[in-house]
Amino acid sequence: MSVVWAVLLLLPPVLAIGLLARRLHQARARTSRIEARLAAVLAATGSGLSVWTSKGRLVACNDRFRDLYPGAPIKPGLELEDLFRFTATRGLVQVPDDETEAWVQARVAGVGEGARTVVRTAAGGWLEIRAAPVDGGETLLLYSDVTDAEQTRGELADRSRQLDRRTADVELLRGVLAAAAAGEPLEAVAARVVALVCAWSGWPVGRAWRVAGGDPTSCEPLPAALSTSGPDYEALRPLLAGEPPADGDSLAARAARAGRVVWVADVEADPAFRGGGRPALPDIRGACAVPVRSGGKVVAVLEFLSSEQLVPAEPATRLLESAALMLGAAAAAPDDRRSAADG
Repeated sequence: MSVVWAVLLLLPPVLAIGLLARRLHQARARTSRIEARLAAVLAATGSGLSVWTSKGRLVACNDRFRDLYPGAPIKPGLELEDLFRFTATRGLVQVPDDETEAWVQARVAGVGEGARTVVRTAAGGWLEIRAAPVDGGETLLLYSDVTDAEQTRGELADRSRQLDRRTADVELLRGVLAAAAAGEPLEAVAARVVALVCAWSGWPVGRAWRVAGGDPTSCEPLPAALSTSGPDYEALRPLLAGEPPADGDSLAARAARAGRVVWVADVEADPAFRGGGRPALPDIRGACAVPVRSGGKVVAVLEFLSSEQLVPAEPATRLLESAALMLGAAAAAPDDRRSAADG
């Protein structure tokens, strides 16, 4: 009987140990299955994928993720902040030195919010960094090469801007044609054309000069044909309106002599805007002048001032020449009507 009682006394602990061993085996099998699934997911995606704990430490990542950081210690336990700092300082992405810390902290803060950002890589491509929080507090960090998509988006944006530019060009010529066909005096038409060109170009100041008798040294300002935009340039109106007739060194006279559009990249280095008692023009950096022909002579000059330096551009030059051609036709129309009446 003593043996039977001994067996009965030992049976519960043995059963408990067996049950514990079985559960431990099941837990290990479940963990293995989870790890296998994680490994399969990491291997299947073509993007750089990594898994991080709720405390911001690396659990696992795939080979593509490691390839993005050659020479870096990418291993379990790596802190997320260190990874982002490595990203910003070792040339993976383009981040100015004085913005590195702010960039790192913004990326770390965005992880818990599931943030998405697209950054320019040092190699000239585009990289999408997307954080995806999951149940349990862990986070997936996905790095995807989106260079092709960004280039396509950029091309579409460029085409859209080109279309907008062409539409604006057409609207400018349409407005100039309407002004030229109104049958008004030269000064009134010139005023409308100057305002249209300023609106088209974004140049804050525009004005017109009359060339008396085709003599380029005799350019008189047309006070009504003076356009300024915004309060920053309103102070220039009295300076420009009271300016005396232009001399032979002026921009208007130069354009009248040349018979073509004249561009001034930097007024501070141009003799037409220095000395000679001319008023100072604050916040003006570039300029251009457009001669207006009528009957084979230059009868007027349109002058525009810009807050930025101006570089000659062939499309803009052709458009300004077209506007001047229409204005020249309007300037000739009153003479034609007087000749017809005299006849």
